[in-house]
Amino acid sequence: GVEHAQIFVRVFAAGWAQRGVSDRDAAVLNRPVPRVQAGADAGFLWELRERASWSPYFGGGAGLHFLRFEGALAQASPGVDPSAPTNQVLAALVLRGGVRLLRLYNFDLDLYAQGALPFYRTKDPDSELVDAYTPTLHLGVGVGF
Repeated sequence: GVEHAQIFVRVFAAGWAQRGVSDRDAAVLNRPVPRVQAGADAGFLWELRERASWSPYFGGGAGLHFLRFEGALAQASPGVDPSAPTNQVLAALVLRGGVRLLRLYNFDLDLYAQGALPFYRTKDPDSELVDAYTPTLHLGVGVGF
């Protein structure tokens, strides 16, 4: 970073450790459920306090996010396995805000909230996710060097 301006890059992965969707889950939900989310984001941040030991900040950028859904589809097209996973890759606008602490050392502690708004709807002709936006909100702790 330079003075108030910072560049950020974030790589993330999250998921459900349970393998597959149980019959009970599929019966209750009767729709696919998210199992994996991964991606990378990059952007610019503006810190409000340039030389203080802590500083709130805000900013934005862009990212690519991978989403995997598993579960039985209520209405699958002929010849399509209704329990096949659905994968989506989404480009997203990223908005981020937080506070950086311990800035007097060679590292800092970062507490943040980050939202991602996709540029387009998730679409799959063989899925019930047609025309659905999939925004996300991440709360996190990071370390900067």
